[in-house]
Amino acid sequence: MQQPLPADQRPDGWDAATAHYEDTVERITARFAQKMFDHADVGVGTKLLDVASGAGVVALSAAKLGADVLATDFSPKMADRLRERVAAEGLPNVRVEVMDGQALDLPDASQDIVTCNFGVIFFPDHAAGFGEFSRVLRSGGTALITTWGSPDRVALFPLIMAAVQEAVPDFQFTPPGSNALNFSDSAVMSDALRQAGFATVDAHTSSEPWVLPSARTIEGQMQTNPGLANLKAQITPEQFEATIQATVRILQERHGDGPVTLDMEAHLFVAHKP
Repeated sequence: MQQPLPADQRPDGWDAATAHYEDTVERITARFAQKMFDHADVGVGTKLLDVASGAGVVALSAAKLGADVLATDFSPKMADRLRERVAAEGLPNVRVEVMDGQALDLPDASQDIVTCNFGVIFFPDHAAGFGEFSRVLRSGGTALITTWGSPDRVALFPLIMAAVQEAVPDFQFTPPGSNALNFSDSAVMSDALRQAGFATVDAHTSSEPWVLPSARTIEGQMQTNPGLANLKAQITPEQFEATIQATVRILQERHGDGPVTLDMEAHLFVAHKP
């Protein structure tokens, strides 16, 4: 019998994350999103597809540069939230659709640029997703993709692992299937993109600070973030709640009651279609 997909690979998992997404996750993903536009010519009339758009930080930024943006996500609630933001900012050049990035309902060679900001790491079939990115890009088009970097340089990961060890002594976490650190090795990601038909792939690695208002901010994010689904599946609800509280306490010990800053490393891949 086929195992059900984890929450980070299902639309309902990301539906549940919508409420806390902009106040927590987007505070760091937005920093890397802005770097994308340093590596592609995005302007008036650029046809840009944003895959796994979430609440839309890439799509909104591209639209403000003048691009004709199609923002897609498989989470209906994320798509609804992005439509609200598009309307509030008065951006007629953004269209939002619910769509699976592994099976894009779009014509071949119809896009100038494809962006995917920390989305492809959760695809059950990465090769299918990369193949779709290549298929919908015109000749000479560019894919801009971000993934998290080395586990020891993505501060949230060792922090949560330390909290788990405190809350559940002797626990050994084994990530089954997908997890947010897929493609932390930039060479693996570069090879996968070349196999999908991209002629050249350049990887740019950098760190950015993830600034949260306080240690307590992490509570809601951990409770709803589907990226922690694999961890939640291996411990009891009580142990997971204890892990959240241990995370908060560790952050408070390090940062007090004020803002929390965590350094997060990521890779930006710039892939060109021949």
